[in-house]
Amino acid sequence: AKNAAGLWSVISASDGIRISDNQLPMILTLLPEVGEFRYPGESIDWQLVVHDPDGDLLQYKYSLNGQTAFHFSNSSKRTFQIPNAMFGRQNILGVVRDEPQNTFQEWPSATSSFYVAKRPLVFLPLFLQPWTP
Repeated sequence: AKNAAGLWSVISASDGIRISDNQLPMILTLLPEVGEFRYPGESIDWQLVVHDPDGDLLQYKYSLNGQTAFHFSNSSKRTFQIPNAMFGRQNILGVVRDEPQNTFQEWPSATSSFYVAKRPLVFLPLFLQPWTP
């Protein structure tokens, strides 16, 4: 900031200005673990496991394949219902924040992926009773 003479000066806590010493939360893991398999129509839980050194209230956001699936909320665990037309590798991005009013902060994130497989065909027997000649 500039001082009374119009020169740049260093601002410190002794100037009566509170300097944020907030520490960012640390992501320990994002569930599901990479490589889990599911089928269309099933549900899958997503969860960021996080430690915040300051003990701040945290908010979580999840995206699937680059599109927001769940906006920021206080819930670290969300359940995603897999659409019937979804197949192949699906990429999850989880983001955590601890100061929602600071929109310019780079928030910690983690990625994971899971696979949606087509259900195997089930063949029903033609006869429910054993055939006897």
